[in-house]
Amino acid sequence: MVQVEADAAGTIRYRVLETIREYAAEKVSAAGEVPALRDRHLAYYVELAREAFEKRIRVGAMAEHRRLWAEIGEVRAALEWCRGDSESELDLLSNLYLIWMIYAPAEGFRRLDEALAASALDDFSRPRMRAIWVWSALGGRGGVGADRLMAPEQIGEMSRRSGDALLAAKEQLGHAYQAERLERDLEKARLHLRLAVDAHQKLGAGPDLAMALCSLGSVEMQMGNLEAAGAYIQQGLELALAVDDQYGAVGAYFTRGWLELERGATAEARASFMAALELAPDGDLLSLAYQLEGVGCTLVAEEPERALAMFGAAARMRAEIATALALPWSERAELGMAGARGALSPRAAAAAWERGQRIPHAQVVGSLTGDLGAHRAARTANTGGLSRRELEIARLVATGLTNRAIAERLFLAERTVESHVDHILNKLDFRSRAQLAAWISEQRLGEVSAQP
Repeated sequence: MVQVEADAAGTIRYRVLETIREYAAEKVSAAGEVPALRDRHLAYYVELAREAFEKRIRVGAMAEHRRLWAEIGEVRAALEWCRGDSESELDLLSNLYLIWMIYAPAEGFRRLDEALAASALDDFSRPRMRAIWVWSALGGRGGVGADRLMAPEQIGEMSRRSGDALLAAKEQLGHAYQAERLERDLEKARLHLRLAVDAHQKLGAGPDLAMALCSLGSVEMQMGNLEAAGAYIQQGLELALAVDDQYGAVGAYFTRGWLELERGATAEARASFMAALELAPDGDLLSLAYQLEGVGCTLVAEEPERALAMFGAAARMRAEIATALALPWSERAELGMAGARGALSPRAAAAAWERGQRIPHAQVVGSLTGDLGAHRAARTANTGGLSRRELEIARLVATGLTNRAIAERLFLAERTVESHVDHILNKLDFRSRAQLAAWISEQRLGEVSAQP
């Protein structure tokens, strides 16, 4: 009668058989209890989403967002129930920002578009203002034209009227992304990103500050200022890791990989894209597509056929979530695709692209982590004198896990993990976990043998 399931993290979930569910639904309906139960169900998911959003202001909050995605069927049912209740619908939709960004950008944009169209224009409440910001962010990332989106000045003015300091800080990010991606005015983008960094520093360290730093590094890179770019990107990466922001770390490693491509350091670029690939949340097809395109760019000169297969696999992932290549990354990725095609005959190029589009997602990732990992292991020898256990713990630290999470994963006492981390930092003469994470990425120590 009751089905017991465990997810990949070991969380137990209970389900009833569909026939029993239908029977119970009939009884509840006959008793006239459906509206009250639906309201309680909605209130539960509104609160879960709000808690996840608020927690992410300071830390990654990936566990809370994974839970929401695991229960997306329930979330969608709650959204359907609150249609017509503008405040509840916009509150829930906007607080699901990271869910939409990671797993379903097209769905999130569509739902927000419909809900905002039905809302009152003179409503300056916090839920509606945040919904407009999320709608604009999803639209910008998905390549929606500026003519459809609200100007950053308008969003900023409305956020100030709502009294939301977080949105006031994000106004500068909106200006910057519009200048960078739509207007291609990099000077203007850099100006607003510097203001965004200042604004988010006043709010305190967190994922948004890490994102602003990496974005500033990306713009500096596009302007040819590679040294300044590297400093900003490294700061953003270290902060993302320090606040356990797995999603932000994926973006930071990706940006660092792009920077290494611009420097001509192909092996280092590939290592960064692979680090991002290993951290990307399951089901995050957009992040996977970005990393596969990055890896493809690093393979063009050596293995153009394989590179084109990676580009083909990424194109299929983008098609599944209706998110096409967009500026500024599209310029670099399209250059890589053209190079790979130019190195092959038309028939070989078409076959490689088709092969990439047919490979299941898990097999694409598995082939990269296996084949490229073995290649890295053959040429990597520096383990810093770490034992096997220390190396295992160091690699988990690099993925952003806390000492408690590592202890649970390895069935150790938290104090034991703390002791190991202290010894690792002392051996390597590091002062922070962020330095350790960066070193792990550079050495690619997940695939080499440590000292016994």
